[in-house]
Amino acid sequence: NIMRSVIAQELIKRKLAEDGLSDMYDVSSRGMQGTPASPVVPTHANLSYYNSANGSNAWESSLPALKKLGIEESFKKHKATVVSVADLESATIVIVTDAEVMDDPKYGLKVQFPGYDKKMILITELVGSSEGIADAYKAGTEGNKYESTVYQVADVVDRGYKDLLMRLK
Repeated sequence: NIMRSVIAQELIKRKLAEDGLSDMYDVSSRGMQGTPASPVVPTHANLSYYNSANGSNAWESSLPALKKLGIEESFKKHKATVVSVADLESATIVIVTDAEVMDDPKYGLKVQFPGYDKKMILITELVGSSEGIADAYKAGTEGNKYESTVYQVADVVDRGYKDLLMRLK
């Protein structure tokens, strides 16, 4: 949870604040690394560590879009955190960005955390799609896949926010 879920977290928090609803809802980002699906704990705590000095261009490629959305500082402070049963127990809704992460028959969230699947929705369901949002790292090679992912998450949050509020009530 170093990119897509953090973008969603920050943009949903912002929208809740704009609507005066921040005190009513806790929004937090969690990830699969460190679970049986991906047992290796993330090497770096957040996206800002995946930079050219460390052999990646993810941070530099994402930064212009993150700055434009005004959420780049949140990324520097973010610390990757593994999803847990306690998270699922306390959640009203679990928004999952990737269909494979939710539905993989061997390691998906539904398999790892049986009984909580009714709380889980793909983020794109908020806008009437079951596609999910692919990990930028795995996305195609055309254009800036990191920037494109930032804007894709932002668009879904923007268009799906009202539906999210309805689901929370």
